Amino acid sequence: MIVYFAASDLSLDPTTKKPRLGVGFLLRSGNTVLKDLVAQNVQSLPGPLPNSVLVLAEFDLKSVQPGTYTLQATARDMVRNTFLMQKGQFRVH
Repeated sequence: MIVYFAASDLSLDPTTKKPRLGVGFLLRSGNTVLKDLVAQNVQSLPGPLPNSVLVLAEFDLKSVQPGTYTLQATARDMVRNTFLMQKGQFRVH
């Protein structure tokens, strides 16, 4: 599975003049957290605005049983130390 999202309105690092972003992913079934999901590949690219980042993450779901799941992505502005969490639902057949 490939997940992509953009984070905007990030603070620029004073040294690099670029945003610094941390990301984390959780796999949920209903309200139950199944596990922290580790991406096999994560890339961050400059977003459409100077204070934005586009994130691409690739996950191997071979070990996930058929069912409906929610992927929760947490993006953290490393400069400002704030975060935003978003969720998306998907189904494994």
